[in-house]
Amino acid sequence: MSVGKAAENASFATTPPDLKELFTIGPENPASGMPARIWPDRPVDFEAKWSAYYKAMEQTADHILRAIAIALDLPENFFDQFTDHHASAMRALNYPALDGVKPLPGQIRASAHTDYGTITILRAGGPGLQVSKDKETPSWHDVPTLDDVFIINLGDLMRRWTNNKWQSTLHRVINPLEGSNWGRRQSIAFFHNINKDAVVSVLGNEEPLYPPIVAGQFLLEKHLAATGAKVIK
Repeated sequence: MSVGKAAENASFATTPPDLKELFTIGPENPASGMPARIWPDRPVDFEAKWSAYYKAMEQTADHILRAIAIALDLPENFFDQFTDHHASAMRALNYPALDGVKPLPGQIRASAHTDYGTITILRAGGPGLQVSKDKETPSWHDVPTLDDVFIINLGDLMRRWTNNKWQSTLHRVINPLEGSNWGRRQSIAFFHNINKDAVVSVLGNEEPLYPPIVAGQFLLEKHLAATGAKVIK
C-alpha cells in the first residue's frame, strides 16, 4: 500500500495511509523536467499500450483546455503556450479487495483531497468515488458508476488561475459498504500539469486574489504540503 494525499485539513502525522497501490509515468519529452520513464519487463506490450494511452490523454486534455478557454472568453488556443513541454502524470490506481482486512480508524481507499494541476481525466473502474462542493464541511455525493465515460475534475492551479471563479473538485474514494460486492477497484487518471516554467497570473480584470507563481513551484509546494513537509525557500 502507498501513502495517499492527506486531507486538506488533517495532519499528515495522524492520517493513516490510503488503501491503494500506484503506478505512474510522466511525459516522454525531456524538456518537461520530469524523470525518465521506467517500465516493468512484463507484460511485453505494457510500454506500447501505456505510451499510446498517455498520448491519447494528452490530445484529450488539449481539446478540453480549448473548451475551457472558450468558456472563459479567451482565444481558443490560449492554453497551448503553456503546454508544449507539460509535466502531466498518468497513474494507475489499484484499490485491492478488502476481504479479511480491517482498516485503521478513518482509513479509506483515497482520503479527501483536491488535485493539483489544471484538469484530471479519470477512467474509473467500480463504485466508491465521492465528491463534495463544500470543502470546509464536506457533504459527500456518490459519483455514478457508468461504462465508457471519463470523469473530469478541476485542479487547484485552475482554481488559482481563474481567481476562484472555478473551484477544484474535492473528492475521495470510500471503502466497500457493508454487504456490497464492490471488491477490487481499478482506475486510471491523467493529471494534467502545464509547463513547469510557465508563470501563472490570474486571468481577467478582477482584483487578483493570488500573485503570479511559477507552475513548477506551485506543484512542488502542493506535493510537499501533502507529505507534511515545509517548502525550503
